[in-house]
Amino acid sequence: MEPADYVGAVILPWLDLPEARTVLGVEFLPRLAAIERMGLLGENLAAATSHYYDSWQTLTAESGFKSAALVPIQNMAIVPLVTEDIKAVRDAIYAWSFATVFGNSSGLYANGATFTHYFQRLGGDDPTWYSARHRRMGGALRSGGSTDLALSVRPGWCGDYHEPHAEMLAALDLGLRGSTKSHLGEALEALFYATSDADIVPESLEYSLYAKVAERLLHREGDPRMSYEIQRKRATDLLRPLLACRLSEPPMHEPRVFDVDTCTTLDVWAAMREERNAWWHPAKRASSLRDHERQTVIRRNLIAFRAVTSLVIATIVDSVGADVVASTLRTYVPAVEEWLQTIEANDSREPEQASALGQIWLRYAMRESTREFLERSHAVLK
Repeated sequence: MEPADYVGAVILPWLDLPEARTVLGVEFLPRLAAIERMGLLGENLAAATSHYYDSWQTLTAESGFKSAALVPIQNMAIVPLVTEDIKAVRDAIYAWSFATVFGNSSGLYANGATFTHYFQRLGGDDPTWYSARHRRMGGALRSGGSTDLALSVRPGWCGDYHEPHAEMLAALDLGLRGSTKSHLGEALEALFYATSDADIVPESLEYSLYAKVAERLLHREGDPRMSYEIQRKRATDLLRPLLACRLSEPPMHEPRVFDVDTCTTLDVWAAMREERNAWWHPAKRASSLRDHERQTVIRRNLIAFRAVTSLVIATIVDSVGADVVASTLRTYVPAVEEWLQTIEANDSREPEQASALGQIWLRYAMRESTREFLERSHAVLK
């Protein structure tokens, strides 16, 4: 690609990318690599990304006098562009964000804010000046100025980047190539904003975004306006292959029947869907809360995230087949179902204990691994 072909770049200022990475066919570059790639426009890119700062730092002089200084961002992720159509880049960012949030664990926490991104046009005679375009209800506002005077500081609610869950990212890549591309892509976009943790967005609004995720995953073109029962049956059909044959305890690891029609994952989905109507019928909604809604030790957005993640996995499995989706993901669905069943209306556990899923998930994953090993062994013996 010739430097003159580039029109701008998508910039992810809060994502500390150590090396180039390709996600869903889109190549993301570390800042210095992107500057080098863009040739003559690299100077413009360097200037346009020089006003991002990580945090404030307290400096103490020998005299004891304290002052504050900004810590500049040393690295970020950048996608050089030859067109202003950035849909493919956004789709890749939404998938990457979800796979990374899915991989959160003790000591590792990313969120949608980690993947904040902007399109930056590049060009002009003076690279020390930049311009930006902002949405307004009446249209748009263009702003800009000298990069020497501009300051953009990473918000406190922004999580830290870590490696995404590789198997989830691979599954999303498969799902976004097949028949589920449209509704899975729309669901991932809503999940991006639902997991941003922004202080300026109330938790109740984030929760409503999870309702949109479930709606996009389960809606199909041609569905009637009143489609609750249709969507519930569709969700049941998606979950059934992953829940109906849960494995028994060792040493047998035999399947045991589970009633999918009454599972708690569907109960959470129904609650999210009804929450949309709470804006119009708050009194009715307040009088029919379920156990997982009445408890106060687990954030309801965590419950919603895990339930819709089960539906995301089930959607991909239904589209591409269980054999090509990692068993780690397939066992996540029954693990979440068991975890949801531990939640009680008057739950008195500590939040960390009540929110923990790891041990349950590990148990299911180990059972599935043992089952697959036994199946292979029996096949060899035959």
